[in-house]
Amino acid sequence: MRVKMAEYDLISAASDKYKMSGITGFGSAFAEMAGSYLNYSALRTEAMQLGVQASNIELQAQQQANMLREEFISNVGTYQYGAARRGISVGSGSVRSNVESSAMNMGEDIRRAGKNAQMKASALRSQERIMKGRAKAQLISGIASGISSMASAGSSYGIGANLSGSWALPSFGGK
Repeated sequence: MRVKMAEYDLISAASDKYKMSGITGFGSAFAEMAGSYLNYSALRTEAMQLGVQASNIELQAQQQANMLREEFISNVGTYQYGAARRGISVGSGSVRSNVESSAMNMGEDIRRAGKNAQMKASALRSQERIMKGRAKAQLISGIASGISSMASAGSSYGIGANLSGSWALPSFGGK
């Protein structure tokens, strides 16, 4: 009788150990998945910020182009007014040639600034897409790892349940 009681105590202790291992494994698996989702959210937020930066760069380039155009129109008006005050015909060859040359230079400056802004915005949008991909990979990896941990935890709990013959939670001294 004494041998059977000692054997029962060993089996009971092993059963409780496996069950507790399973329970803590489930907790770890849920924490792993929650952490994965938090990382996913953080990466998505970073990706959105990159998209906003790209849009801001494009907007700033448009605003700069508009300011250059307004400044040019103002300067042309001032130049034509000055030429007219000196008695030079506004439509004369030299005045018109200077205005056309300045307009071409300004147009080239605007195109160059726009192209530079497009390149910067495109680079940021590429980073945004990469970041979104990393976010998805992080989420999928965390969920898969959590599922694997749950399976392992379930296995440990199952071993403990089979040893004790009961699927009830361990009592640890209680009844």
